[in-house]
Amino acid sequence: MLRIIPSPEFQLSHLITAEDIIHTAELIGVAHVVDSQLGEGVNLVTDSLDPKISRTLFSYDLCSHNVYIYGTIEGVIPKEKQSPKIKCVKVVAASNESARRAKESGYDVVGVVYHAVNDVHLYLAKQLSYLYINDLPKDLFKIIVVSSGTVRKCMDRMIEAVSSLSERIKRKIFMTIVTMDMEIGWKIKDVPTQLAPMGIFPHTHLMALMSLHDLLLHPSCSEGFGLAVAEANALGVPAIHGDYPPLSNEVGPHNLMFKTTPGRLETAYTDQVYEMYYYDPKDMAELIEYAVENPEAMSELRYKVSETWGKKFCLMCTYPNLLKIVKTV
Repeated sequence: MLRIIPSPEFQLSHLITAEDIIHTAELIGVAHVVDSQLGEGVNLVTDSLDPKISRTLFSYDLCSHNVYIYGTIEGVIPKEKQSPKIKCVKVVAASNESARRAKESGYDVVGVVYHAVNDVHLYLAKQLSYLYINDLPKDLFKIIVVSSGTVRKCMDRMIEAVSSLSERIKRKIFMTIVTMDMEIGWKIKDVPTQLAPMGIFPHTHLMALMSLHDLLLHPSCSEGFGLAVAEANALGVPAIHGDYPPLSNEVGPHNLMFKTTPGRLETAYTDQVYEMYYYDPKDMAELIEYAVENPEAMSELRYKVSETWGKKFCLMCTYPNLLKIVKTV
């Protein structure tokens, strides 16, 4: 059975906007540039200026003429493709792993500030969850996947893992897949599945939907941070993901992790080189079965992962540090 969730027809006008962030930054002497061309092969464009929803922030210091980037560095730019002007770019990385990759790409790394999960968004998500509760069965173990569907996200391995589950486990689970590749849902056999289009949902609505699930399944083979994992954990939803940095040591150390092979360098759909941590889908399937069959252990895990968010990814702890770095560097 496959269902598609329609996107909400309204936006919440009182949410914090990109303009709010721009105004805050201007107060400390920083103006924002959305599109900055820094030489051949280096084009910095952001799809959002709001770090309060954990997206990339670009800013331009009018006094020093430095360009700042805050965000996730997911791949490494090979030396032969690095522009000489890249030294003008000062990076505040979203994880230590992102900082390492940024340095290898030739950027000047001036700090590390973890992506934050906005506690206001968490509150709103829980308030909005009633919109989606009827889309989910009460008597099944609910698994959500949030993935763009690009090569690096390894959705094919997730499909193989779910397909390999025993019939007994398949009868106990229900899946929601939020993705840009709407054909993925048709590839999962014998498991009730619903699709939600990525990029159409307001952010708080996506979090509301996620909060109603028992588990986040994160099949990606390479990450610079792992935002979906941090958001799920903040909502008290444990995750299954690969045992590789930064997921294993920075973002989700309390989650269920399957074994991965050492990072393999590959060029995937851009000029950047990615460290791909491949895995056997059977290892993912074993953890899914464990999660379904051990409700008490999963209940304890929910508490652990939500506690991690409060200590590491709370907005009020991280965002002031970001503004301080951009102001003083």
